[in-house]
Amino acid sequence: MKQHHQAQSSTQSSHSTSTAQQIPQPPQGGQRLKWLGPSFIWMLSAAGSGELLFTPRVAALYGYALLWALLAAVILKWFINREVGRFTVCTGATILEGFKQLPGPKNWAVWLILVPQFAVAISTVAGMAGAAATALILVTGGTVQLWTVIIIVVTAAIVFLGQYNVVETFSSYVGIARTLAVVIAAILVFPSVQDLASGLVPQIPQDVQYQEVLPWLGFMLAGAAGMMWYSYWVDARGYGATALKQEEPIAVKQLDSDQQNRLQGWVQLMTFSNTLAVVGALLAALAFLVLGGELLRPEGLVPQENQVAETLGNLLGNIWGPFGFWFMIAIVFITFCSCARWVWSHVCGWNSDTPAGVWHSPKPLDQRKVSAEVLHCSATGDSTDHHLSLFR
Repeated sequence: MKQHHQAQSSTQSSHSTSTAQQIPQPPQGGQRLKWLGPSFIWMLSAAGSGELLFTPRVAALYGYALLWALLAAVILKWFINREVGRFTVCTGATILEGFKQLPGPKNWAVWLILVPQFAVAISTVAGMAGAAATALILVTGGTVQLWTVIIIVVTAAIVFLGQYNVVETFSSYVGIARTLAVVIAAILVFPSVQDLASGLVPQIPQDVQYQEVLPWLGFMLAGAAGMMWYSYWVDARGYGATALKQEEPIAVKQLDSDQQNRLQGWVQLMTFSNTLAVVGALLAALAFLVLGGELLRPEGLVPQENQVAETLGNLLGNIWGPFGFWFMIAIVFITFCSCARWVWSHVCGWNSDTPAGVWHSPKPLDQRKVSAEVLHCSATGDSTDHHLSLFR
């Protein structure tokens, strides 16, 4: 018995030493820039369709009165995003695998996420396709209903046939161009400091419609799904303990001091990267808020129904004329079509890998596949191994 116990201790010691040798040292200096890929992708996704649709609308309705709520939501999501990333860095497991380990009925937390996601996916595909259709009818004519159906069918076909990589790079650069354009435009029409500062005082407008405000705050900075998938981006990039590709989550308390110090370095890098991403996404959200408050609200324009694209076109059209108008129309079409495609790929990813994969395998999803197919409704909705490869 004593010999058996000694053998077990020797095996555990050997495993600990082997693990310590495998956990990489965190990058230093300029090398840290090569590891910003996951947060860069998340930033693009955070500045996507939610900000394009909701933020100008909220600004058109309430001006800057809810700026304080926007900032509160962003700060809260910084903490949530950071904790999601920290869990993956330290354990080598994705957040869904972490939810699987929670006590109680089997996989209850995973179901708690999946069921609402599927329910929301149905309405989101229809809504995003309808918004994209409002841009298309300005060019081709026809009805929003007809083009909505066509867009739903085409985006679904792109996903099911595996052809989304064909437009991936182009649509991603369009997203970057969109973010730069709205930030520059917002600078050109920037309000007085007094007007903007008035929104920092917590207040509820008398005519507030919570069905407008709550979805806006929920979708702010990529929404719940975007924060959850950030875990997969971190895993795909190989942060901290994820580089070991262990079959089970690593118990941090069982690591020696050298391993824990290395993980602390990785957590600091992830925190820095996450902070940059949140600040960048916040600037994009503020830009949309300023454009809505300065260009739409004074004219009584609110993005709604069949006029979504035409109204949003005024965000740049009022500054740069016809070029700005049609550039924004193109952005509206590409962004919302890509978001519909992203939701399809999101559903396909869950159906093929989860819940069954989460239940039965320690690594339910091919991380790079997830990064390429499911993870982002940014400029395009295209999340990508291509993006990650730019930072390797």
